[in-house]
Amino acid sequence: MHASISRKGFAPGENISVHVHVDNASNAAVKPRISLHQVQIYMCGSRHKTIETTLSDDPVTGTEVGAHAKADEVLHVKVPADESLTIKSSVITVKYFVHVVSARF
Repeated sequence: MHASISRKGFAPGENISVHVHVDNASNAAVKPRISLHQVQIYMCGSRHKTIETTLSDDPVTGTEVGAHAKADEVLHVKVPADESLTIKSSVITVKYFVHVVSARF
């Protein structure tokens, strides 16, 4: 599976379009799934604490790809409208990422 997005920056309330190519060489049918995550890293001297949160309520699921088949599709996950995407601080770092997996069925 290969996944890509068209750009790096997105605003609150915007959709992130994920282009997914599945080349299923297995004997089982699969479906691509995407979800949006946030990672908060709090730092104090040499110590840090990391908190990961899933922002999408449910994963966005693509079309089933049969055994030994290929498929291309675009899936969309929405950035929550109330999320603060920029924080400038020496004690906290916030990162966002789209998690893409291929689930068997």
